[in-house]
Amino acid sequence: MSTYLMEVARLTRVKKFINPISNYTNLTRLMEFREEEWWDGQLHESVLVYGFVRKAS
Repeated sequence: MSTYLMEVARLTRVKKFINPISNYTNLTRLMEFREEEWWDGQLHESVLVYGFVRKAS
């Protein structure tokens, strides 16, 4: 479903897309997420596999 939404957003020239996913990518050192820090740091071990897939989507 996310792929479909992204494609429709692209076709309709949406300027900013917020990915509607259940999003748990808990970084071990951050208390608040900022877009520019999305890839910084390591994921918490409890969400390692799931969190990476969510970040990559």
